[in-house]
Amino acid sequence: LLEKQLVKAPDRLPPVLPVVFYHGHAPWSAPVRIEELIDDAKALKAWAPSHQYLLLEVGQIDPLQLKDWETNFATLLVHLERQDEIEGLHQALQPLKRLLEGQEGLQKAFFAYLQNVVLAKFAPDATVLEAVKNLEELDAMITEEKRTWKERMRMEGAQQGRQEGEAAALKKLLARRFGEMASDRVTALIDKADLAQIEAWFDRAIDATSIEDVFDTHR
Repeated sequence: LLEKQLVKAPDRLPPVLPVVFYHGHAPWSAPVRIEELIDDAKALKAWAPSHQYLLLEVGQIDPLQLKDWETNFATLLVHLERQDEIEGLHQALQPLKRLLEGQEGLQKAFFAYLQNVVLAKFAPDATVLEAVKNLEELDAMITEEKRTWKERMRMEGAQQGRQEGEAAALKKLLARRFGEMASDRVTALIDKADLAQIEAWFDRAIDATSIEDVFDTHR
């Protein structure tokens, strides 16, 4: 701040609000105060750092609280994170660009967040995102690519649904043929396999004399 002459001595520093934006599935369980992470040493208590951050858990926020998302940075972040459709993400970018106008530092921060977190679930290839350098280019890229991305996501969803169905059918067939549910090891093999491998195992399971024959890797 001093180097860029945004603050001049002896002026006081501007207020800072530390925020942790958590988008994990499990509820947050870590402390929100730094002193809770430090061993209690009474002799040093007066010099121990005291610091608390604002925790925003995306999964725990009621969507009805996001009514002002177009004019509020915090709720806009939550709104962006919750987008499952590329059209919704594209619409949310417009108020974000307006809010960030003339704020170069925040533009870079939001751009990095969008590029590395939000768009990762839409873009088919990370190299596509690496080619864009700012929010304007990102907006233009989404406009151009969103139809392709949407079709890819639809196809991946259909593929995943079919694969999950085939995996469930294979587990049921193994239980019927060999009188017991598949072991944890076998279940892990099925869950990690691709669709072609699951179908091959299913075909073997129809005639196999043991569950080991189904997963015989020497065939």
